[in-house]
Amino acid sequence: LLTLAAICSVGSRLAPLLRSVNRALGAICGAVLAGLQRVLPLALMLTFLLVPSATNRIFKTYLCDSFELEPGVMRRYLHDDLTLSCTSKEYAETQSIAFALIFVWPVGVPLLYAGLLWVTRVAVRTHVPTALSRATVFLWAE
Repeated sequence: LLTLAAICSVGSRLAPLLRSVNRALGAICGAVLAGLQRVLPLALMLTFLLVPSATNRIFKTYLCDSFELEPGVMRRYLHDDLTLSCTSKEYAETQSIAFALIFVWPVGVPLLYAGLLWVTRVAVRTHVPTALSRATVFLWAE
């Protein structure tokens, strides 16, 4: 009981401080959300333009050309960079990075679009715009 009383005593003294911290965090979060809503339309357009070329580049990482240097000796090199052997450690690292980037660009960006459309579906269908539906108009407007 004494421990509980001590916690309540400290808590009552900290309550005004916690309320002011909560207000400050709320103001910061509001400012961050407002900034994101201003940047979101441009970010959506840029990702829309960059996804095809980024995806193409990522998948070209797996494209190797074979060359017969001597009779019976084949060597494989990256199609876009013939100085990089497809059997080297550096190529294995490049493949690992490309594998991770597949989940960012060709998979992640369309999932982001789908998630944004899912969240804004009610506002779009009912023609009652929200800040987010206005920011994502690039995805759903005709």
